[in-house]
Amino acid sequence: MSLQEKIPWTFGEGTIYLTNFSSTDTVVFSTDRIPEGFLGVVEDINLIFTTSGGGIYLRKSLRGGRKIRFTDNITTTATGLSAIVSGGDFIEVLNGSTGVGVIDITLHGYIQPLPAGNILISRKRISSSIADGL
Repeated sequence: MSLQEKIPWTFGEGTIYLTNFSSTDTVVFSTDRIPEGFLGVVEDINLIFTTSGGGIYLRKSLRGGRKIRFTDNITTTATGLSAIVSGGDFIEVLNGSTGVGVIDITLHGYIQPLPAGNILISRKRISSSIADGL
């Protein structure tokens, strides 16, 4: 795999149902973690409010446990947002304000191997081969 290779990636997609019973700062949607040794580039985050009410915000959850909010409270359709996430990190959507609403979300982009990531991936292969007695 070349370091220049960009692998198309869907970070997540689905429908979020906000209710008046959801408390603020509650995670309502989460992407999968980016594979170790890769950099994820989310080129297009689309949040389509199909009914009004409530609000959400996005944050990165880093491998080490740190959380970084990277949008303000979003209460209407937003498209074209982007983010960069490293291996082991993921993106969360949180309830920013109470209200009843339905939101369709898609996060598309690509992942790309990192130079140091290739070393880590190679080490994993070697150590698992040694563990298997090969």
